[in-house]
Amino acid sequence: DDDDDDDDALDQDAIDDGALDDAALDAAAAAAKVAAVLALKMAALPALLGTGLDKAIAGHVAGPDGAKGCAAAASAAGGGAAGACLARWVLGITFMLAVTVAVLQLRERLHPAALAGRVRPHEPRPDLLATLLAESATLHAKRLATSFAIYGALLVALVYAPAAAASPVLAYLDVGPFRPRLAYAAPAAQIPLELLCFHLALLTLLERLKRRVGDAQAAFLAAACPVFGLEAYLLPRFAEDPYPEVEGDDRDRAPDDRWVRARRVSPSLSFARIRARATKAPGDRRRGATSGRPRASAA
Repeated sequence: DDDDDDDDALDQDAIDDGALDDAALDAAAAAAKVAAVLALKMAALPALLGTGLDKAIAGHVAGPDGAKGCAAAASAAGGGAAGACLARWVLGITFMLAVTVAVLQLRERLHPAALAGRVRPHEPRPDLLATLLAESATLHAKRLATSFAIYGALLVALVYAPAAAASPVLAYLDVGPFRPRLAYAAPAAQIPLELLCFHLALLTLLERLKRRVGDAQAAFLAAACPVFGLEAYLLPRFAEDPYPEVEGDDRDRAPDDRWVRARRVSPSLSFARIRARATKAPGDRRRGATSGRPRASAA
């Protein structure tokens, strides 16, 4: 009996050790998955886009010793390989942030049929870590490839094509590349610090001015769409009277029920009381008034 008890205890210990090993492997796999996804989305993708952006504007920006491009200029100024890599990453993440803010604001200004079904609205995601763990690696890979294709196409359309079209014009006008004058005491430390400060300042600036970006887009669309006859396709249209009149309508007795960007504001409490009182029958209203207030005596 003692031997059987010892064997059972050993088996239970082996099971516990196996469970601990499985839990440790699951935790390590989850950590590796999160690290890989974040590294690809937050480091590799901006670096690739920044490299493409730097190549697109290489002929228009020059640094010391004839270096072409922002990354080469940062490296030639004394930042070294670290400064060049950080310059590419800052270029890429700046382009991604600017495009994201512009597209999200454009989504709100256009007709819902234009971008609402294709572009997801920006929503805070406090459970981001749980979402990363719950979604499969295949889904992450598809989203990463889609993001790279979209940003890459916009990079070609918005940066590379205009820069290539402007090159012969600038050469004809004998306008040389932009050459910033830089002077550093400790460039290996100052250049990365300046790039990080620029990135943080850009985040704050975009957060504060995103509504202004949307207002500028709305003003441009309001002026350009009627010229091309596209206001019925691109601009949202709101009915002048969102509530059709029905029999027994009593809106003239209630405060205005305002609409803001197709988002209905809940009516006030006084409006609800007015509607409840207006829907009562005249006889019920008189009986309620009589029963609710004592009648004065003849004396």
